[in-house]
Amino acid sequence: MGPVIYRVLALISFVFAFVSFVNSASGITGFAVVDDVGVSTSAIFGIVFSLVAVFILLLLARKQLKEEGLHKYEEEENLLDDDSENSGNDDVVSD
Repeated sequence: MGPVIYRVLALISFVFAFVSFVNSASGITGFAVVDDVGVSTSAIFGIVFSLVAVFILLLLARKQLKEEGLHKYEEEENLLDDDSENSGNDDVVSD
């Protein structure tokens, strides 16, 4: 999955968490589905959705850092390979 999908899932989860928190503090009029959920249950859903959103964003950050580290490692490896090839070909002239 791409980083955009992770961000969209985290955003959706944060929206659900916000709606759940607002519903636990005061009843949202016009939401027939949310109206039947109790205050404590709504608060728990808000906490769970918030944690899920944070977890998704941590997965995204870990994935991006892993890819960045992999590219950095490959660049360092290429530099080391270039240095080792050049060091064997140097002709040192001593007086």
